[in-house]
Amino acid sequence: LTGTAAEASLPQFVSFWPNPAQDILTLELPSAADAAIYDLSGKELLRQRCTVGVNTFSVNTLPAGTYLISTNANGVVRTSRFVKL
Repeated sequence: LTGTAAEASLPQFVSFWPNPAQDILTLELPSAADAAIYDLSGKELLRQRCTVGVNTFSVNTLPAGTYLISTNANGVVRTSRFVKL
């Protein structure tokens, strides 16, 4: 079925790779979104507006460690962890 309420409620998945990342973190988004990287204390370190499809974040200036990547598309927020080598 297309154009139905059931289709509109299907989850919109965000993919990112590689994890762990060294210089570039790639995101694949089903819709345009604001994306931000935070340290584990919640401090925002990087932010950019992403388009539908494949987008990249340069993470080469971040120290090695664990970070959060968060996307916000029309009020739907998704957050995941990634490791920077």
